[in-house]
Amino acid sequence: MKLLTKLQRYYIAFTPITLIVCGIAGYFIINNFRPSGSERRLYFHKAKVLADLRSGKIVASDNRVEILEVEANFKIVEQLSHSATYEEYEGQLMHYRQLQFTEFINGRNYKITIRNPIHGLAEVISKAMLGVFLILVATVFFTNIWATKKIWSPFYHNLTKMKHYNLSHDEQLDLTKTDIDEFNELNQVVDKMTRKIRKDYLSLKEFTENASHEIQTPLAIIKSRLELLLQSESLSEEQAKLIKPANDAATKLSRLNRALLLLTKIENKQFEHEEQINFKTLIERQLGELVELINLKQIKLEKHLADSKCIYMSPELADILVRNLLKNAVKYVDKQGTVKIDLRDSQLEISNSGPLTTSPDQVFERFKKGKGSQNSLGLGLAIVKQICELYELQIKYTYQDNNHIFQISF
Repeated sequence: MKLLTKLQRYYIAFTPITLIVCGIAGYFIINNFRPSGSERRLYFHKAKVLADLRSGKIVASDNRVEILEVEANFKIVEQLSHSATYEEYEGQLMHYRQLQFTEFINGRNYKITIRNPIHGLAEVISKAMLGVFLILVATVFFTNIWATKKIWSPFYHNLTKMKHYNLSHDEQLDLTKTDIDEFNELNQVVDKMTRKIRKDYLSLKEFTENASHEIQTPLAIIKSRLELLLQSESLSEEQAKLIKPANDAATKLSRLNRALLLLTKIENKQFEHEEQINFKTLIERQLGELVELINLKQIKLEKHLADSKCIYMSPELADILVRNLLKNAVKYVDKQGTVKIDLRDSQLEISNSGPLTTSPDQVFERFKKGKGSQNSLGLGLAIVKQICELYELQIKYTYQDNNHIFQISF
């Protein structure tokens, strides 16, 4: 079914019902209209007419009072109603409230109709029609809201699924089926596109893994041979100058290969062993390994390590997470600058003083390096981000008052 067809069906279903209800309501409003004092005047005139007839006076009929002599057996129940008569002298249609009854007087039976002009009926009709119009507009408005929510609900449900879909997770994008042709066609296109993207993603990931593994062994051989050459006694100074950059490049390439392998293992969730991690103990151990570098750069270390809740995660990844953050702070702090470590119940904050060398929005991107960090791979903080996403930890970076601040919320 087309989207427009379904919307039209709802409108066709609700609009006639609304018009019928409004029409019935308008009829009863007009039919039961009671102008103030009109009925009292009718009964006053009735009493006067009856009194005149009983006294023998001749009561002339006109457009207000109509007296007809009828057969003795003719009876009607007294009734109040509306009537309308075109008045030539007024030049318009006049509305009356009329009282009609029969009365037997002095041996004669009379059919008496007493009319009293009424005013305000047009106003009542106008108000009734305005009410009908407002009810119709309100019905269309709320029907539109209800129909839109009902019809578009599967679309927004699928949109939420697409927003939370992750290619790295081993799951299919299961979209909700509807009876709307356009939505089903969109689902088919998105499903086909997602399958192709996931296939390409898996192929690329497999290629990266295989390439990294295959490169590892040749790199190790190249590096070992270059180190042997550098240790050779017959090596000239000129030859050493040529070999050293090659050895440094091989070392950097080996580090890059290990970092990419680590990222791949994190994405594939290959760290199965997990245990409760005490971040206070972990930070103190990592600081012990960096104490020489801290002293060499004359860094002022301020730390507040309170007991925090333990996180259930891989010990290896927890170690990498804390080490990368601490090494980043110590590496990029100003000389004789300050590094602050604040561990609370459910938050770890590590900050260091230093100038801003890269855009805050690109801090966690791969291969993004600040000025003066040519030897860096640009993957340390990307690995930190990946670990936090794996264990659903919230990490935030801010630069404030010449300080780089990293906050992790458990």
